[in-house]
This record gives sequence, C-alpha cells and structure tokens, in this order.
Amino acid sequence: MPGSSSVEKVSPSKARENLAEIIGKVRFGKKRFVFSSRGKDIAAIVPIEDLVLLEKFEDNQDIKLARQALEEEGTVTFEDALAKLGLSEEAVRLATTSK
Repeated sequence: MPGSSSVEKVSPSKARENLAEIIGKVRFGKKRFVFSSRGKDIAAIVPIEDLVLLEKFEDNQDIKLARQALEEEGTVTFEDALAKLGLSEEAVRLATTSK
C-alpha cells in the first residue's frame, strides 16, 4: 500500500550494478528507491501501485482545475477555441496521438 514503503537512496552507478535486485525489491517488497547524485535526488523507482495512485491524483487535480476554469468568466468551449485557431478536432487528435 502506498505510504507504507520504505525509501532507500542509491547512486546511479550502484543502481546499474544492482538493477535486477532493485527491481525485485520494488516489485515484490514494495520498496522505493531514490537515485541521488552529488547529494541531490534525481529520480526514483517506485512500485506500480504508487505510480497509478500518483496518476489518479494528478488526473483529479486536472479535473478540479478544469472545473474551476469553466466557472471563470470569459471562458470558451474547446470547439470555439479550435475554430478561433483554425484547427479541427481530427488535427488535434492526430497531433496528440502517440506513435
């Protein structure tokens, strides 16, 4: 469960040497690793459940901000914005679809 995992700091070079072990500890032990370089945290490996929870939190924040924006005076619909920019929904969909 997120929040109950311990965090271990490791240098990127040590992580490279022990990647399989680190992945096993993350996957089966629900341990979190933070990579540090020159005393600064630079990246992390966390259990997938933690990532899913973080993404849900971010989505909820985005929804909250979108609702607040819709309540603001002077907002425009997505369709109106596209028309003003001379874009079609299909063009936007194609531009934002990952390959």
